[in-house]
Order: sequence, then C-alpha cells, then structure tokens
Amino acid sequence: MKILVLVLLISLLGACSAKGPPQIVYVTQEVEIPVYQAPRFDIPKKPLTPVKALNWSNSGDHNVIGKAYVKSLKILENHIEQLHNLLEAIKNGEDQ
Repeated sequence: MKILVLVLLISLLGACSAKGPPQIVYVTQEVEIPVYQAPRFDIPKKPLTPVKALNWSNSGDHNVIGKAYVKSLKILENHIEQLHNLLEAIKNGEDQ
C-alpha cells in the first residue's frame, strides 16, 4: 500500500514539473495622452506712430504736435486691442 501511494505522489509531482516555469509575456498597448503644444500665432508688428516723425522743426507748432499725439494714441489703442484679442484667443485655446 505504501508503495502504491508513493507511486501516485511521484506521478503527480512529475506531472506538475512537466509544465515548466511560467513565462512572462510583454504586450505593447498604445495609450493616448494629451500633450501640450504651444499655439501658433502671428505677433502684429509695432505700428509706426506720427510722434516718431516729429523733429525739432515742429517744436513751436503745438497744433502739429497735438495732432501727432492724438493720432499716435488712437493707433496705439488699436494695437493694444489687437494684442489683447490675441492673448484672449491663446488663453481660450483657439488657433489663429
């Protein structure tokens, strides 16, 4: 009887060892991850202002100087508005 039990145990152990060690299988899986990309935009050029065209010959003509400053102010306000709109579009993630 002991021999029969011993034979059964040896056969069971032999069956377990015939399988071999477990193997590790590597599988590549693609995962989409959002990646930050800086938005592309065109920076508006600096505007030419009439104030820069003033010279020493205009030093006594307050009418010309005043008009040049008023025109320059309007041009710069428009330029500031363009830059502000560009920054808002970048902030909101819009492509231009």
